[in-house]
Amino acid sequence: MRKRKILNNAHESVFGAHLGAHKTIQRMKFSFYWPGIVKEIKAYCSSCYGCQLRKVIRSVDKIPITPVSRPELPFQVVNVDLIDPVDPVSSQGHKYILCLMDQHSRWPEAIPLKSLTAKSTCEALLEIFSRTGIPEVIVMDNATNFTASLTQEFLKILGACPRFSTPYHPEGNGLIERWNQTLKNMLHHIIREEGRSWHRHISFLLWAYREVPNATTGTPPFLLIREFLKKLKEKLEVATHKAKLTSDVQQGSYTKYYNRQEKHREFPTGDQVLVLIPDSTNKLYARWTGPVKVVKRVKPNSYYLQMAGGNLRLLHVNEIREYRTRVQTVGVVYDIDDEFGEIYETPTVPEAEKNDEALDRLTKKKVPNEIPWRKEAENAFKELKTVLCGITELQVPDIEKPYYLHTDASQRAVGCCLGQLDGEDNIHPIAFGSQKLNPSQQKWSTIEWEAFAIIWALKRFETLLCGAKIFLLTDHNPLVFLTSAAPQCPRLQRWELAIQRHDIEASHI
Repeated sequence: MRKRKILNNAHESVFGAHLGAHKTIQRMKFSFYWPGIVKEIKAYCSSCYGCQLRKVIRSVDKIPITPVSRPELPFQVVNVDLIDPVDPVSSQGHKYILCLMDQHSRWPEAIPLKSLTAKSTCEALLEIFSRTGIPEVIVMDNATNFTASLTQEFLKILGACPRFSTPYHPEGNGLIERWNQTLKNMLHHIIREEGRSWHRHISFLLWAYREVPNATTGTPPFLLIREFLKKLKEKLEVATHKAKLTSDVQQGSYTKYYNRQEKHREFPTGDQVLVLIPDSTNKLYARWTGPVKVVKRVKPNSYYLQMAGGNLRLLHVNEIREYRTRVQTVGVVYDIDDEFGEIYETPTVPEAEKNDEALDRLTKKKVPNEIPWRKEAENAFKELKTVLCGITELQVPDIEKPYYLHTDASQRAVGCCLGQLDGEDNIHPIAFGSQKLNPSQQKWSTIEWEAFAIIWALKRFETLLCGAKIFLLTDHNPLVFLTSAAPQCPRLQRWELAIQRHDIEASHI
C-alpha cells in the first residue's frame, strides 16, 4: 500500500502531472529505491487510465494492411465516394462531386452534383454506368446517400453488389480517397483561374489524368480501356501483363513499407478496449474513450463494440486499443474460485445475535463521537471473539452430491448454513450466511421470516444450488407445506413460485 501511495503521488498527483515513465523514474530515484522499482513504475504509468486516454496514435495501434486483388476485367469492381462542398459553388449550383474509380484500369469518373440526396446519387451513377457498363461490385463508404433504401433498391435492380467500408476507416476505400485528393489538387488551380465555372472543366481534368501512366499499373487508363474496347487483343495482353507485374511489385512494396512496424491484433469477445475519438480538434481532449466491451468479430479486422449507451458500433481494429486494468490486491484466493466463482460469505456465529446487537447499537448515527464503551459492550466483544475462534472448518463442495440447506430466522435477522454429507454420512458445512432485517421486514409474521430466510439463502448460494438436488431443513413446520400447497398471503405466493425452479425436498427438524 505504501508503494501504491508513493507511485500515486509521483505520477497522478498535481505535482506528478501524469508525466511519462522515464521522467517519473527520474523523480522517484531522487528519494526512493526498492528492488524492481523501474519495472513497477513503468507498469503503473502504462496502466494509468488518464494517460491511456491521452496517448497519441502509434504504429503499434494499427495492423498490417492487405493488398487489394486487381480484378481481371475493366469496371468489374469500382470504388465510389463524394467530395465535400466545393467552395465556391458553381454558377449552376453544383456543390459536390461524385467520384468513381475502376480498380482494373484506374479509369476515373467525376460528376458534379447540386445536392447529396439519394435520388441525385442514383442519377449520377446511372449516367456513368450507361457509358462503362454495370459493375459487379461497388465499394463505397457509409454515407447516408449510399446507405439509403432508394440507393440500395437501385443497385439491386441493376444487379450490382454494394460493399461498404468499415466506418471511420477510410483506408478500406483508399483507392477512391487517393483519386479525390488528386482531383482536389487539380480543381484548386481551375477555381483560381476560372472561378465559378469550374464544373465545365472537369472533363478536361479527367482527360489529363487518363492519358498519363498510373503509378500502380504503369499504364495510362486510356490505353487499358480503349484497347480493350477496340478488342486489340495483342496490345491488350501486353498492357494487362505489364500492369499486373507492375501492380504486384508496387503493391508489394507499398505493403512492405506500411507493414514495417505493424502486427496483427485480435480482441476476444468480452474484452475491455478503448475507442479512438475521430477528428478531435482540441489537442487537450482525450484521444481515446472507454472502456467499452467487445461483442463479436464480424470481419477479419472489424469488431462490434457495445458503447456506453448500450448501442452496438462497428469499428476497424485500427480504431481500437487494448485497455489495461490495474491488478487489485487480494488477501486470500481459494481453489474453489476457479471452478465455482467468487463467493464472499460471513460465517454465522452461534448465539452471536445478542452480542452483535449490543455492538451494533454503538454504530448508529445518534451515538456521540466518543463511543460509550461500557462493560456490556466489552463483554459482548470478548464473547464474540471467543466464539469466532471456534468456528467450524468449511469443506469444498462436491457438485455430484446433493446439498443440505438449513435455514432459521429471528425477529432481527435470518441465517442459513449450506452443507453436504461427508464420508461418515454427517452433514458438514460448506458456507454460512446471515442478513439483518430492515424495520419493515421486522414487522412480518413468523412464517414470513422463515420463508424469507429460504428465498434469501437460495439467492445467496444460487451459483452452487442451480440445477442441484436440495434438502431443505427447517425448524418451522408450516414451511414444509409451502412447497406443496398454495399459501394465501400474496408475498408467500410469490416466494412459493420463485422456489419452484429448484429441486427442493423440505423436512421439519
